[in-house]
Amino acid sequence: MTRQLIAESYIGANSPHLVLAKEGSEDVRNYLDNIVSDLALCSKQYFAWRSGYITFSSLAFDLGTFYVELYLSDSISLDPLCPLAIVLPFTKADEDVLTIGGLDTLPFSIPSGNYQILYENRFLEREEWGNYEGVKKLLEVETGFDTPENPHYESYPTLFHLTFIPTIDLEAPQILKDTHGLVKSSEMIW
Repeated sequence: MTRQLIAESYIGANSPHLVLAKEGSEDVRNYLDNIVSDLALCSKQYFAWRSGYITFSSLAFDLGTFYVELYLSDSISLDPLCPLAIVLPFTKADEDVLTIGGLDTLPFSIPSGNYQILYENRFLEREEWGNYEGVKKLLEVETGFDTPENPHYESYPTLFHLTFIPTIDLEAPQILKDTHGLVKSSEMIW
């Protein structure tokens, strides 16, 4: 198996966070309503691990606008443009109904089993926005103080990759790449 795209979508959010839930789209919204408890942990390590869901924090500081790409792969391969890459353990049971989302949700399916999830996140450059359905409409939105010489990245949409890699052993989360020193925790909590 090579890296295979299993789902993709534009997802709007009312915070710079997305939730991967094992129990469907209604649970995504319920978890987002209770996200306050996850914020402190997400600000340190860009994810919060809870029973039944994982909250992921994006590079954005305010409202989230995401283009999400979900992959299934047999190996870890990092996107050279993403400044942040973290791998997390994950188990999908037969009865789990997987959904990722914010205000919008994206249901998807993978075979049951143990996985490493490779989480990668980066801002989309303005010239890339036209390449992603749903993000195209943002080209018409004024981004405040944004200029080509001084991009205002905090208001840019982010490209959000999750790659599911089947594994036998579940290992502790690891930072694989942190180009800008974004992760503020030396020990990952899960």
